[in-house]
Amino acid sequence: MGAPAKNRNLTIDTAKFLLILSIFVFHYGTAAGGWYPLFSAFHVPAFFMVSGFWALNRMDRSVWWFIKNAFRKYLLLWLCFVLIYPVFYTLTEGYGWRTTWMLFVRYLCAVRESGIGGMWFVPAFFLVSLCYFLTAKVIAHIPRLGQTGQAWLNLLIALGVLLVYQQLVPSDKRLLFSLDQVPLHWFFYALGRVVYSGYLWLKTRGRGRQTTVLALSAVISLGYMTMMYYHIDDRLWGGVGKAFPLLPQTVGVMLSLCGVFWVARAIQCRFLVRIGQSTLGLCLCEQLAKAPFTKALELLEVSLTAAWMPFVLSLAALLAGCFIVLPPIEWTLSRLSRQVRALPT
Repeated sequence: MGAPAKNRNLTIDTAKFLLILSIFVFHYGTAAGGWYPLFSAFHVPAFFMVSGFWALNRMDRSVWWFIKNAFRKYLLLWLCFVLIYPVFYTLTEGYGWRTTWMLFVRYLCAVRESGIGGMWFVPAFFLVSLCYFLTAKVIAHIPRLGQTGQAWLNLLIALGVLLVYQQLVPSDKRLLFSLDQVPLHWFFYALGRVVYSGYLWLKTRGRGRQTTVLALSAVISLGYMTMMYYHIDDRLWGGVGKAFPLLPQTVGVMLSLCGVFWVARAIQCRFLVRIGQSTLGLCLCEQLAKAPFTKALELLEVSLTAAWMPFVLSLAALLAGCFIVLPPIEWTLSRLSRQVRALPT
C-alpha cells in the first residue's frame, strides 16, 4: 500500500496515523465524550488535505495511467471489502441472504448512508483525486503559470464547483458512488496543495521567520482544538459563521491539521509510519478490526466512559488491522496482480 518508509516523510505519515486514529475514535460516537465533536470537525477533510500535498506530482502521466494506478492501489482493495463486509455482518448479526445481498448492493453503489457501514470513503477519494488530476492537466497548458499558480487556480475551481453544488443540491442528498462528497473534499484536497505550496515558500525564508510562524501556528491550532473539544467554537464565530458556513469548517480543519502535525512531529517514528502508509486500507477494515475488541468489552461489561478507553481500543484495532487483517488481503492482491501482468497480450 505504499513505498518503503525510507522514501517517505515521517511527519506526514505519522500525521496520517493520527488521522486514522481520530476516525476510529470518532466512530465510537458520543461514547468518545469530548473527542467526538472535536474529531468530527476535521478528521476526514484533514485526510483529504494531507493527500492533496502532492496533488501536482506526476502530471506528466496520462489519464489512463492515473486510472489504472488508482484502481490497483485503492479500488481493487475497496472491492475486496465490498465482498467481505456483507459476509462479516451476516456472520456477526445473523442476517438472512436477502439482507446480505442488499448490503452488498449498497456497498457496491457506495451510497453514503447512516447505519451499518457505508463504504463511501475510498470511491470518493478516487473521484476527488481524479477531478484534481483532470483539472490540473488542463490548467498546466496555461502559459507562464507555475505550480503555485496552478494550485491556486485549481482551488478556485473546486470552490466554485462546491458553491454551485450547495446551491443546487439539498445537503441531505445521497448520490451514487459518493458523488455528493466530491465537491467538498475536492476543495480540501486542492486546499492541501495550496497549503503545501505555502510551506515550500516558507522554507525559502529566513530561519527566524520560520520559527516565528511555526510557533505561532502551534499555539493557535492547539488553542482552537481545545475550544472544539469543549464545543465552544461555534460561539466564537457568531454571525460570520452563519453567513459563511464554509469558513468556520475550513479554518477549523486547517488549524486542527496544523496541531496534528505538531503532535506527529513530536512522536514520529518508522513504526507509526508503517501504519500511516495503509491509511485507506485501515479505514476500510475498521469494523473488521474493531469488532473483536468492542465485543470483548461487551462481554466483560466494561463501558467506554473513560476518555482514554476509545483511544486504547482504537489503537489496538489499528495494530490488528495493520498487521493481521490487511496483510493477507494485500498479499493475495499482489499475487493476482502479478498473474494478470504475466498473461500474454
